[in-house]
Amino acid sequence: MKDYRTASDEELMRCYQQGDYAAFERLYLRCRGHVNAWLRRRLRDDREREDVFQNVFIKLHKTRARYVSRYPVLAWLYVICRCELLDHLKKPALPWVALRDEHGLVEVQHEDVHFDLDGEQRLTADEKTVLKLKYFSEQDYRSIAARLGRSEVGVRKIVSRGLQKLRLKYTPSGL
Repeated sequence: MKDYRTASDEELMRCYQQGDYAAFERLYLRCRGHVNAWLRRRLRDDREREDVFQNVFIKLHKTRARYVSRYPVLAWLYVICRCELLDHLKKPALPWVALRDEHGLVEVQHEDVHFDLDGEQRLTADEKTVLKLKYFSEQDYRSIAARLGRSEVGVRKIVSRGLQKLRLKYTPSGL
């Protein structure tokens, strides 16, 4: 195991990009205080700040391959912080409710809804087949494409067109 105490943030990030998770741990320990202080100045609620904080490091993990080493890691991390904060502030505020024992689990009864795709005259035969495989048989696009001898992109387009036709028929605004 490498000694990362003297490595720069950029060196740590390069190691992390190559799969060295110990480098990420060291980078996290260095940067978490900066990120938390930056968020503390902008968000007063501890729960909100913790949510955004976690999202920042999740996004760092997911986008680590796009990091370019000529830029400082901390500056890149602040850009992620800003984006995550803006995304958080755009979300509608939902009231926070503490669950108590009296809330208990409520059993919801659902009626079995039967949707007859075969009776849908607006759909082509291909659309009916693909929609049945996708939603009734719960197959993924790759397996549907292999089964029907089509490309995955082609199957996605068929699903999209079929769903659009159903939306136009069953929703008042066609959303």
